[in-house]
Amino acid sequence: MVTNDFCINTYRGITSKNMMNQTYFMPHPMLRQYIANYTLLYSTSTYTEVADTTPEDLIIIPDASGCFIFGFDNWGAYKNCWGPTSKPVKVKKNNLLKDERMFFIEFLPGGLSMLTGVEQKELKDMHCTISDISRKLAMILSDVIQSADGIDHLVSEVDRILLSWIENNSRKQLNITSAIHKIRLSRGNISIKRLAESEYISERHLRRLFEREIGLSVKMFARLTRLNNSLRVYKSNRNRSDLNMLQDGFFDESHFIRDFKEFCGTTPQSFIKNMSGFYNEPFKY
Repeated sequence: MVTNDFCINTYRGITSKNMMNQTYFMPHPMLRQYIANYTLLYSTSTYTEVADTTPEDLIIIPDASGCFIFGFDNWGAYKNCWGPTSKPVKVKKNNLLKDERMFFIEFLPGGLSMLTGVEQKELKDMHCTISDISRKLAMILSDVIQSADGIDHLVSEVDRILLSWIENNSRKQLNITSAIHKIRLSRGNISIKRLAESEYISERHLRRLFEREIGLSVKMFARLTRLNNSLRVYKSNRNRSDLNMLQDGFFDESHFIRDFKEFCGTTPQSFIKNMSGFYNEPFKY
């Protein structure tokens, strides 16, 4: 079972700069085109109940990908799945109870499809249990997470399971993987026509591929890529008072404000004033 000692006795983790009880782990190299990272989040409370009964809301910025969430505490366990997101998701911040542990498998766009074979348009912005997708996979992963004797052992076992399931998934992703890479390289600024021509397929077929494997349209995915890349560049720069830096990669200010409000649920000015209230995965873009 995951304990505090379990969390800290490892050299492979990357501790979050903002949350000391949140640690990231990289998957096996052969999984890195499907899995962004694993995350271990554990309670630091020494009391049965959290002192602050009304924790802040945290806005998760959509990233066109999904995640598996395994949670364990003294009362039981849960196994949840978020499908690929196109809308901001509001969650509670720092509200773990005593001895509660959470283990996340963070997918890259298309990774959840490659693992499960489920068409992603069915899971878009959907919250369900992992058992709803695959009872067998949910059971295997849950057993490993609960029985592992350390985080290095846990990561290795999860790697092994995911590699085996992806290898056994006969559906191929060659076209979509290449197209995703090109959208990323262009920072979301490539036309559907040019992208389809570079893949030697029709625009119609490209759209079908994205809806099946990503769950979003090509245009929506490109817009999310552009925004997440802009946020990454902005956060990495020390001069965060310059609002123009957030517009990096956008055609004009009107497109930037429209996308920002749609995907972050607020204005750029409000975002800058309350950056701690927003979260986007550090290893996806």
